[in-house]
Amino acid sequence: MKREKGFTLIELLAVIIILSVIMVIAVPKVLDVINKSKEEAFIDSAYGISDSVKYYYFQNNMTGNYNFEFENGKLKNNEELKYKGNSPDSGNLVINSDGKIKLAFYSDSLNLCIKKEFNDKKIKKVTGVAKDKCNTNMVNEGSTWFWVNINDENELKYVTNKELREKVIDLFSENGINKIYIPIESGHLLDTFEDFVVYANSKDIKVYNLIGDPTSIKEDGYERTINTYYDEIKSFNDKMSKEGINARVEGMHYDIEFYGYGNEDFGYGKWIGGQSEEAKNCKRRLAYINFAKAAYKYASKLGLEVEFDVPNILSKLTYYDEDNNEKNMLEEVLKNSDNVTIMYYVTMKKYITTDNALIYTGSYTFSAEDDENRSTVDVKESMVEMINRYHSSYDIGTDLSFFRQDDTKMNECTTSFKNELKPYIDSDLVYDLDYMNSYYKTEIDTIKNYQKSKNLFANIKIAYHDAWELMYLLGIKDTEVMNKRISNFANNLKNNTNCYK
Repeated sequence: MKREKGFTLIELLAVIIILSVIMVIAVPKVLDVINKSKEEAFIDSAYGISDSVKYYYFQNNMTGNYNFEFENGKLKNNEELKYKGNSPDSGNLVINSDGKIKLAFYSDSLNLCIKKEFNDKKIKKVTGVAKDKCNTNMVNEGSTWFWVNINDENELKYVTNKELREKVIDLFSENGINKIYIPIESGHLLDTFEDFVVYANSKDIKVYNLIGDPTSIKEDGYERTINTYYDEIKSFNDKMSKEGINARVEGMHYDIEFYGYGNEDFGYGKWIGGQSEEAKNCKRRLAYINFAKAAYKYASKLGLEVEFDVPNILSKLTYYDEDNNEKNMLEEVLKNSDNVTIMYYVTMKKYITTDNALIYTGSYTFSAEDDENRSTVDVKESMVEMINRYHSSYDIGTDLSFFRQDDTKMNECTTSFKNELKPYIDSDLVYDLDYMNSYYKTEIDTIKNYQKSKNLFANIKIAYHDAWELMYLLGIKDTEVMNKRISNFANNLKNNTNCYK
């Protein structure tokens, strides 16, 4: 009888050891393949969502920038959007009018954040990013006022110095800024600001010339504040086009506080607030509207844009025109502009969650600051409704300085000065961009829900005031400019006899 051979104990142990070594080597590789497959599926789903967003955006004739938000694996603000693949657990996606997409999605199971900037061709994995930080940083696509004094070399270097210029513009681009308002003195567009405009445009950021002088509304200054500036912009754009350079200035952005400077005249008498008959006849109101009409007419002829900053109270003000017809001031500005930014500086949560001035209707009594006579008007149409009748998008201005740290606030003030500094001394406020954005996100959500209830769809964007403070919050600190501004702010408080630290 033939004896069959089997494994000896030593041989069996050897086989087990070999198999164990193979498993030790193979299992992690298999797991890596599985994880990689899951990550690729997550990214593929993001591409699928992006494609569906593009189709939805253009099929519905949407304009401006639109933000899609995900929370707990569901799309928060649009139930109509259909797409293949799984939803991210959290994050958001922004699409602009050019069909470009910016996104940040997070997967809980993979503990993974993926991102894409507007100019990126591919969606990328981002390591070391926590869930609460996996977003596009800004509440929405927005703009910023970049107050650069051409006579201040420390400020101007951010325009003329290549390294600093690109550093700042890159920072803005990465954080959702798609428009910059910057003062370009007459005669300096080509020799000083050309490179700034070219690089900003390369990052999909539009540039507007900025004017803030309230005396701009004087009719005898139209030649400078309207004609000269628009002619120079047109000449610059034509030159760039002829030379094959992809760069242009879009138009003018007027930050004209014609309602301020109450003790000054500048040709049209002092400002009269409220809605008394005397106020409606205030010459500044008529002069401001006439300026808007003249600017819009001239800009339209040259194919350029006009934008205005407007106070949130403007929708409640009327004026008498040359024929003694009573007209709403905001409505006339909307008719004669391409975009408006509402100066609505919300600084405390209680003001956001209670009475939103932009959607308010009903009886409104002007404050003593706005009207010594405390007149009352019946608001029949909200500011948001009025804007939606004329424009497909609008901005809401923020003031970052309202969110200063405790060391720049005053602890003890007289009653009058304390009221003046109320936004600065509120104990709950922190000088932090995420903190500020959380407030404005609440504000925007309130307005979006209101618009949806009224079947209104104008896109809302954020305007950050101003660029220097935005730079500071985004990491460009210890600059001579910012130190000077902080120092000036502190000295102003210190030197005020009514207040002390």
